[in-house]
Amino acid sequence: MDAVLNLGLPAPIDVQVSGSNMKQTYAAAVELASRIRQLKGVSDVLIPQDIDYPALQLDVDREKASQLGLSQKEIVDNVITALTSNGMIAPNYWIDPKSGNPYLLTVQYQENTVNTMTDLKQIPLRGPKISQATFLDSVVKVSTIASPTEMDFCTTRVGKLPTYKPKWLSKNSWTSGTTSPATCARPGRIHNEPTRG
Repeated sequence: MDAVLNLGLPAPIDVQVSGSNMKQTYAAAVELASRIRQLKGVSDVLIPQDIDYPALQLDVDREKASQLGLSQKEIVDNVITALTSNGMIAPNYWIDPKSGNPYLLTVQYQENTVNTMTDLKQIPLRGPKISQATFLDSVVKVSTIASPTEMDFCTTRVGKLPTYKPKWLSKNSWTSGTTSPATCARPGRIHNEPTRG
């Protein structure tokens, strides 16, 4: 390969849709994808994200956690370590004295340790201010939710954006107003950005 003409994007033509209302933005992307599929010579039109991917939400009882000597960060760090590893939150490196090569050392639970919701709720929580570990379900309410598969925030704009309304959108599906936190779109993704009135 001596040239990449699509700048590494997953497709030669990449259309990004953004807005402050995720459901309306996704509906606009679905409508746009439907129209693009009807164009001659176009194939494999796809929207790579889901906005209703099953996820878990952890609601921390901050007062109870504080009484036990735990912060929200410590609770999240314990959960991340249990479900993946501590490589992102507390990276440790060992340098081989013979070769000088650094090796990333991580701590994680054995695979298949957390298989059920009960297992998740029984993750022990530790922190520098507590002498005895407590379980996750003593300070956290776990619930299932629908969540987008990806959302990238990179900037915040405040103020009115110029009014623009595509002709194919219905009168009630496009609103103007003050902008909310914007996001930075990655190629081929649906992302949450300020409404373009």
